[in-house]
Amino acid sequence: MENTINIRAPTAEVEEYYAKLDLQETASKLHVPTNDDDVRKVLRDLNETVELPNEDKYSRRQRLSVILARNAIRNRLETDGDQSIASENSDGSESNNNLNPISKIVPGAPELRQFRQHINDYADGKLKQIQGYEVEQYKQFKLNSTKYMDEKLLSARKVISTLETTELFGSQNIWKRPIAAINISKSENFITVGDYSGQLSLLDLELEPLVDEQNRPIAAQTHAYQACCIELDEADKLIFSGDNKGEILINNYSLEKVSNFVGHTSKITGLQQQIPNILISSSTSAPVNPGQPSTFGTGLGGEIRVWDIQTTKCHFSNHNSSSAINDIKLHESGSLLLTGEDNGAINLIDLRIGKPATSFVSHASGVTSLSWRPESFEFASGGKDNVCLINDIRQPERNLNRIFAHADAISSVSFTDKCLVTAGFDKTIKLWSKDTYRLIKNFPTLSKIICLDARVVEDDLQFVTGRWDKCVDLYMKDTI
Repeated sequence: MENTINIRAPTAEVEEYYAKLDLQETASKLHVPTNDDDVRKVLRDLNETVELPNEDKYSRRQRLSVILARNAIRNRLETDGDQSIASENSDGSESNNNLNPISKIVPGAPELRQFRQHINDYADGKLKQIQGYEVEQYKQFKLNSTKYMDEKLLSARKVISTLETTELFGSQNIWKRPIAAINISKSENFITVGDYSGQLSLLDLELEPLVDEQNRPIAAQTHAYQACCIELDEADKLIFSGDNKGEILINNYSLEKVSNFVGHTSKITGLQQQIPNILISSSTSAPVNPGQPSTFGTGLGGEIRVWDIQTTKCHFSNHNSSSAINDIKLHESGSLLLTGEDNGAINLIDLRIGKPATSFVSHASGVTSLSWRPESFEFASGGKDNVCLINDIRQPERNLNRIFAHADAISSVSFTDKCLVTAGFDKTIKLWSKDTYRLIKNFPTLSKIICLDARVVEDDLQFVTGRWDKCVDLYMKDTI
């Protein structure tokens, strides 16, 4: 449109805003006097000027442009969004050189202001011609229209002000069972989802199913039981998945089975790839009640195995008979492995010797999730005691920080370069400062969060969650 700056493409927030602004119905919302053809003509003309979007076409599709446009948006928001949409030249004609930020970024904002002025001018003209009851009618009409359009302009302003801190990118609900495991690729643009039925699915970053060459969704019933864990080998384009009966599969990116690992006899609770060609897995003999939204063990013992990916042979097995292992996380050095157990203990295993190196002051009840801080010896742990602990393997005798993070069990923690992300059964996701561990942002959801994964791409935080109500949510945030 003329006098509009499009940054890559209109963002979905803007498109949804205009989709909701049905200008054809504005007359009834403003209580326009019956059969007032002049006002209705203004509405029709305006509707032809503003390009209303096709909701099916845009949906979430343009939200990635928010991230790409954030700096430009911040710069344009430095000016008050309520200033006049045009200045006058010396000859009295309008100049569009000083269009305000909203008119530059949101297609149609100038038309909204013009429409408001058209309505006011029309009402003022009518008031000069009429008398009696109609005077009060048009006064009320003018008041309603001004208030209505001011609300719309304020709404547009709010849309723009939230673009630079995009939060919920979108939600998808195409599964028949709750989400059990999720993984967002660290270098590719896709998400792998595993549900309680054992199905794996691949989604793009618009949360739409990826399709094969025949345009069929890439999804497969890879497991007969709940898919508990997902790990990617992005170099060889392999997907590792484990279920709650001890089976670990190797699939390609088309979800075609390549091979499997045989050895575990109980639920797989963790998968970590060690370069080169090594996969580490953990399991617990704990039974799982599919009627409960829990991905944790129940304290009946666990085991760690180290596998050769090419031969699928087990190099080494370490059985922990005291408590179930609920999660494992491999340090970026490749030689240190954290284990979180159902009795609340956290242990550090030196894989070079295959034995525990140390243990940490830990949780009052089961550990549910672990995450290393990037390029550090610090790590975060979440527990059934609703607490998130920050520890350093060089100081195992004390906690660096203890965060009373959630009102129910913590299901997932994820350390990134930007912040610490936690999720829990209290239906919330929270972002914490990686320096002070103070709360940055709280995201309420509609159901318990079962799993979470996060990444940072070009300084933008992206995290994806799987919920008990069968939904997958993707969040993006560029300012922390």
